[in-house]
Amino acid sequence: MSILSRKQRMGEYTVEWLVWKDPTAELYHVKNDKGKNYFLKLFTGNKEENTAEGKNDFVQENEIRKQIAHPNLCRYRTEGEVQVKGEVRKYILFDFVSGETLSCQLARKQQYTISEATHLVIGILNGLKHLHSLHPPVLHKGLSPDAVMISLLGQVPVPKITDLSYAGVAENKLHLCLEEKRNPLYMATETFSGLFTVQSDLYAVGVIFYQLLTGQLPWDIEQEAGQERGEICDKLYFRRQKNIYIPTSDSFQPDEQLIRILQKALHEEREYRFSSAEEFIRALHGELYVEEVPDIQRYPPSFG
Repeated sequence: MSILSRKQRMGEYTVEWLVWKDPTAELYHVKNDKGKNYFLKLFTGNKEENTAEGKNDFVQENEIRKQIAHPNLCRYRTEGEVQVKGEVRKYILFDFVSGETLSCQLARKQQYTISEATHLVIGILNGLKHLHSLHPPVLHKGLSPDAVMISLLGQVPVPKITDLSYAGVAENKLHLCLEEKRNPLYMATETFSGLFTVQSDLYAVGVIFYQLLTGQLPWDIEQEAGQERGEICDKLYFRRQKNIYIPTSDSFQPDEQLIRILQKALHEEREYRFSSAEEFIRALHGELYVEEVPDIQRYPPSFG
């Protein structure tokens, strides 16, 4: 059950519907008195509770959103407090995206042309490039199709990174993967033991790109109800200990460069991945020749 109800008034804003919720926050589509649409993220946890970086979720995300000014990221508008059921809750207001999440679109569309997938991935990479260029640099740390919305207002779909729940400065760790609600299927293996880098964000883009092109995940695993997160990470680790397989079909005939781009983006060893979002973008534009990457070297798992 959500904290706010449909058509509930919050000062000048009216709740339209709940978009999603997790243990720490709820995202709502709201309208102001002039009929303008926004996203309102209501923080449901203890606002005094600090992360490993020494800042609570609201403060950390609010500081990041205030620095954002990019078409592939949702623009910050304001912040505030609201009293709900006798408790004061913090919220952040940011631009509304008229469209759907990439995960919803994937479920319906299942597979994209190379041109469509490349367009969407370049947009996501441009959003990450902006985050990585902030001072200090910010890592997303939780990128997946659920964190991206596709704006359908114009003639060309525009991907926008909307969810920054796990974002944080590059030189600090947030929490171990095992303690989080992030989707491990999109997380680089080094993040299972708490190491987050630019290459970890780019790995997540690689998984999304592979999924858009093939209609499947590069290393899918069977997940049982109630399965411990550590078990899921263990399964993923061992499934990833072989070179990436690129399936082809009548609708997907990649050239050698595209295959190498996917192999590089999804390499288990981060030193062989793209060094930056800009390098990844240049490869997709055909401005950078991607050489064949070395085979995976096998190391024992260490998940913290």
